[in-house]
Amino acid sequence: MSRTLLPLIALLFVASLASASPSEDWDRHTTAGRKAFASRDYDEALKEFTLALKAGESFGNKDTRLAAALDHLATVYSVKKDYAKAEPLYRRAVAVVEAAYDKGHPDLIGTLQSLAMVCRAQNKIAEAQALYERVHTIAEATFGKEDDRTAVALNNLAAIEGLKGDHTKAADYLERALTIRLKSAGAESEIVGQNCTDLANTFVRAGKLEQALKYYEKALAITQKTQPNKPAVVEAINRLCAVHDALKQFDKSLQLYQVAAAMLEKNLGAEHAMVATALIKVANTYAAMEKYDDAAPLFLRALKIQEKALGMQDAEVGKTCFSIGRLYLQQRKFAEAEPYCKRSVMVLQKTVGPKHPFYAVAVLNYAAMLESTGRADEANKLKKLIEQLQKQGDGK
Repeated sequence: MSRTLLPLIALLFVASLASASPSEDWDRHTTAGRKAFASRDYDEALKEFTLALKAGESFGNKDTRLAAALDHLATVYSVKKDYAKAEPLYRRAVAVVEAAYDKGHPDLIGTLQSLAMVCRAQNKIAEAQALYERVHTIAEATFGKEDDRTAVALNNLAAIEGLKGDHTKAADYLERALTIRLKSAGAESEIVGQNCTDLANTFVRAGKLEQALKYYEKALAITQKTQPNKPAVVEAINRLCAVHDALKQFDKSLQLYQVAAAMLEKNLGAEHAMVATALIKVANTYAAMEKYDDAAPLFLRALKIQEKALGMQDAEVGKTCFSIGRLYLQQRKFAEAEPYCKRSVMVLQKTVGPKHPFYAVAVLNYAAMLESTGRADEANKLKKLIEQLQKQGDGK
């Protein structure tokens, strides 16, 4: 190709870019922005969506392409946790859609939800609640009372009531959402299981443990069917057992903790740190039932696993030493208790630090052991140490 033609081609290329219409610019930058966002290149997405917004400004305040550009740009700021920049963009996007259609149009739902999330992140709870209520009204009017989008709106309202501390009202919203999900997704679907878990969590916060127990049991049954032998089953077991423990139904929690430990050992191997954690739950339950001879070997096995998997100086090792020392103290086996009580203090001092609440518990546990063996002076020194640390923590 002749060298004289190259500048001409370059000029033509530049001219073609310059003559691109706002619509073409919007398309190009929106596509590039979405691609960058999907790749988590948020700075690039920010640049492209800003250019898409610049193109969209020429369309007028009733064009939904302008709303989309505003929404996309706001979403990037939201992901970057720059809520102060995201909020006005979302609000303007809402205004554009309202102008294009009306204030009850279903196209508003996504942006209103995003705006509510941004308000919630800034602790603007009343504003977030008003937005979620509006979403619920639109969803129910457009799609009906038994639609999944209405259920999502109810879940969001439940979350707001939970933040406000009204767990009774939150539970009411969640029960209504659960009724919808049971019809739309079926009694054994994962989304129903999650709804049951959310409802149980709410009842726990409300102090209604019997109701929580019922929904945790349903959630566990669903999880065992939909995700057999998966970590989600162990998580569901732990949530259910926490309520059994609170109700002192240790025989029930013991059986479930044993199932979880066996499942983890089968899936992960006998020397995995998560197996140690599961064994400790079983051991703690035996200890609560005063079956100390059953608890001790499980604690000791868990400690060996942790030492190998996590290292001799890990915080979890310190906590397990504390549990073993406390177990022996409960049996007045002071000679067996002492090395574990002492080691727990040393490990926790190095790992979590002397200002951590668990460190204080470990020190006081050690002090109790010293006191029980006639070493009151040593015990009092440790107690004074904790008192000083607590005063420092209170700023006194």
